[in-house]
Amino acid sequence: MEFFLRQLKLAYVLTQPCPTIPIKEFSSDQVKTINGQIDKWNDDDYFCRNHILSEMTDSFYDQYSKKSKTATELWNTLKSVYQAEESSTKKFLVSNYMDFKMTDDRPVSVPVRELQLIANDICAVGMVLDENFHIGAIVAKLPPTWKEYRNKLKHKKEDLALDQLMQHLHIEEETRNREKEPAKETIVKAHVVVDKDEKKNSRRHNQNKFLKPKNSKGFKPLSSNAKAKNKECYNCHKIGHVVKDCYQLKHGSDKKKNRKEFDYFDTFAPVADYMTFVTSLGVTCK
Repeated sequence: MEFFLRQLKLAYVLTQPCPTIPIKEFSSDQVKTINGQIDKWNDDDYFCRNHILSEMTDSFYDQYSKKSKTATELWNTLKSVYQAEESSTKKFLVSNYMDFKMTDDRPVSVPVRELQLIANDICAVGMVLDENFHIGAIVAKLPPTWKEYRNKLKHKKEDLALDQLMQHLHIEEETRNREKEPAKETIVKAHVVVDKDEKKNSRRHNQNKFLKPKNSKGFKPLSSNAKAKNKECYNCHKIGHVVKDCYQLKHGSDKKKNRKEFDYFDTFAPVADYMTFVTSLGVTCK
């Protein structure tokens, strides 16, 4: 807001009081000049005060517009309020910085960046944070699994800059991740081998289950007709059976034989009966 007021050339009313006409006698021209300065200051003070109020919400506008008559009074009131809030903000930031902890459930680069953001906020409110102190705090707050590396950094004689520390932590984290990958691959391969063996055993079991017939009373071997389903008979030339199972060979000859005997008796039996009858009468046929 102060930058905006400076751009409008109104910020001077916040630090410079309104001009006054001195007791000493001045010429009329000097009095006019002083009166012009007073009028300009009053106008600038009016615009400055209303620019500040226009940036407030309705509730704050009603609260502060009645308390102050000049821009300087309004500015000093707001400054005292927000300086108190800033003081509590500083305490809050320092508390967050001191109580910050890193855990092993996240990559170490994530909490390090979060701690760096808190440090930036501390510097933004006007507090001074020594870089060496900040580096020591980062090293001291490393997760428990980084204990050996933390002790290694503590015993280094040369001081590390913040950028160098971040680079070392990144390299160490990448190294740890690469060391974990072979172990994961071994576990995955072991699971794959076990799954393959289980699938093979299950396939063999299923194959044996379907190939081996159950010992039941209703089981019958396949007939020759079923075996010769797609074969051609050499006698009748029909498909579906072989010669030894041909219906015509088994039943056709008996039918023909019976038919001949039937025709013979039907034709000659009446003649034989007639001849027997004639002979019994004593009649001789010529």
